[in-house]
Amino acid sequence: MTILPILLTLLPYFANAANDWNKPCFQGTCSYDVAPSATSMSGSMTIGGSTKAISDITPAAGWEILGCDPNALSQDIRLVCKSSDAPSVGCDHLYENGAENTIVRLPENCLKVPFARVARAWVPADQSIPTSIAHRIMKRQDGGTPQVQALTLDTNWTAAADNQNGNVTLFVTGSTIPGEQGNATITPPSQRRSRVQRRGLDIKGLVKDIFSNSFDKNIRTTVPPIDINQKFPIFNTSTQCSGTSGASAAASVNINADAKVHAEITLGVVASGTLLPPIVDSFSLVAGLTANLDGTLNIDAALSGTLDSGLIPLFETGIPGLEIPEVFSIGPEFALNARATATLDVNVNMGIDLAYDVQKLQLVFPPTSDQPSSGSPTPRDTPLKLSVSPQVSSKGTIEAHVIPTINFGITALGGKAASATVFLNVDASAALTLTLNAQANATAQTNGTTSTGASVDGCVDVSGGVSANAGARGSFLNFFDDSTSVPIFSKNFDIFKKCFGASTGSSTKRSETAVRALPFEKRASGLSCPSSGIGSELASLAEETVSASAFQSKN
Repeated sequence: MTILPILLTLLPYFANAANDWNKPCFQGTCSYDVAPSATSMSGSMTIGGSTKAISDITPAAGWEILGCDPNALSQDIRLVCKSSDAPSVGCDHLYENGAENTIVRLPENCLKVPFARVARAWVPADQSIPTSIAHRIMKRQDGGTPQVQALTLDTNWTAAADNQNGNVTLFVTGSTIPGEQGNATITPPSQRRSRVQRRGLDIKGLVKDIFSNSFDKNIRTTVPPIDINQKFPIFNTSTQCSGTSGASAAASVNINADAKVHAEITLGVVASGTLLPPIVDSFSLVAGLTANLDGTLNIDAALSGTLDSGLIPLFETGIPGLEIPEVFSIGPEFALNARATATLDVNVNMGIDLAYDVQKLQLVFPPTSDQPSSGSPTPRDTPLKLSVSPQVSSKGTIEAHVIPTINFGITALGGKAASATVFLNVDASAALTLTLNAQANATAQTNGTTSTGASVDGCVDVSGGVSANAGARGSFLNFFDDSTSVPIFSKNFDIFKKCFGASTGSSTKRSETAVRALPFEKRASGLSCPSSGIGSELASLAEETVSASAFQSKN
């Protein structure tokens, strides 16, 4: 599949962001990398500030931590310098301008977060050192050991907003493309490094460069292809009605979908701002989608009235996201939904394929004028089967949708700064409109249907469409809110139009028909027994495959 140029443009910055656990963070910048896995895209977080604003309590900075909970967000810890000569190994760096409100890098087995704020620093009464660590500590010349220190660590970034060391900037990136941003040690890519060094953390500059690139690149993604081949119920209900023989019989509406979906997804995210104070001032989400959609909708309706299934979830699966606790997280999921609406006043049996290929759908959110989101849908041949009750006046409609969706749950700075969901919908739909006039007689056939020419007078119109759009649920700072909408494409087609009986030559108004439809038998559900009765034979109006080349575009 094809990746948006945004992710390629970010590669040089990732080179500068690679984390090296062998080097202490004493120079005013520090990074943390997330390796790709079955549940996570690769990502990187970089903070920057004065040399006194950021420090390090990992072994690379000379420290040994004497116990820390890897699942906590805050904790009082004890730690000791590995050498009695603290300046030689770097332990004194933490205290150069007072340890409190300094942001420190943590070893991976200490707290759930890669960085924490020092809320308090003191010398504890407990100066004991576990034997498992003591052998790594260099003793003083007098045989004593370095003094054990204590720190209270937390992620209360707001409490350090007016600290003595100044602001700390924040830059977060993530993508589902393996190898595109280095790793959690010191192995970065090397494209156009100098350019990004000059620009630093300017996302606006990055985005401007992103869309000035005109090349595509075939890539692999850590997101496994999503494949669905399953039958799903959408709407089912039944009630007892009078049959054509006079006996009571069950009448029902059954709508289901045979869904076949193959989707390949690429994701990327970029955010920047400050950790101290906690502010996000730039954000961009990028998604690429190539998909083959094939949803066969089967509708068997023998009740009259109006129905709306509502949005029915058919399938959900998680997509590798990115979580840097208390800093930034994005949790994507792929969902397949369906919806059916109908106004029925005639028995209908219908099967229709909603089959489209979606190529190179590219979403940038929030929308940017530099690079509008884009995509290209192509319809495929559509098998169509349709049978209806003869001898009945009808103005019925059926509309059905199969909607693949990608949802992105996003939080920044532990949800204290912002939390919202971005969605990308691809809506494949079909609509049937029946305009039937009652007719006095019909000729039965041995296959359970009646002959079309003798039994049906009226017209059938089947249309279809596919559209893609993105939006948001909730607000994310001043970047977007519920009103933000990104229309990507919308294609509508006339698939099948045909008139039968007298209507092939002229249209007949409902008021001129010889036999009127019978009144509904009311049911509390809003659906009622059909005027044609239960057990009446249906007239076949269509059973063919409509070539996509025969579709008539409506826009």
